[in-house]
Amino acid sequence: MVGLVAVVFLGFAAASAHAGKGATCKSNNKGEVMHTGADGSDCEADATGGGKSKAIAKGAGSAEAISETNGKANATATGEGTADASAASHGKATAKASGEGTADASADGSAGKCTATATATSSGTAMAQCEAGGFARATATGEGTAEAFDDAPPFCSPGPPPGTATVKSSGGDC
Repeated sequence: MVGLVAVVFLGFAAASAHAGKGATCKSNNKGEVMHTGADGSDCEADATGGGKSKAIAKGAGSAEAISETNGKANATATGEGTADASAASHGKATAKASGEGTADASADGSAGKCTATATATSSGTAMAQCEAGGFARATATGEGTAEAFDDAPPFCSPGPPPGTATVKSSGGDC
């Protein structure tokens, strides 16, 4: 009977450990900040040279935001998603991933105003890259893959149904 009580108690303790809060990292030109949430999530924000970075992770997600030279990077990951955003030279990058999706956004504003946004859900993979002065937005769901560029043709593969892949960018749409 004592063994059964111990097993039940440990089961409740394990459930409580996964029901905890996620992790939030924020750096406004203050270098690297890293946290791990009680729910298994992790985040990293790194900002130098006037950059601003914010990474939020929940539900075993992983988020990383890196900025430099007045760039602005935001990454949000939930439900075991992985989101990475990097921005430089006044560029703005936003990555959002959920449901095991993978989102990667990078923006370098050296050549002019640059905005990159990647959103991935339900095992989708989205990548947005801006480097020539323009915009790139990629969205993928299911097992779809979307790749957006501000200065090159896009790539969209919806994968098996019900996957989707959509790109809107100064380099083209699909």
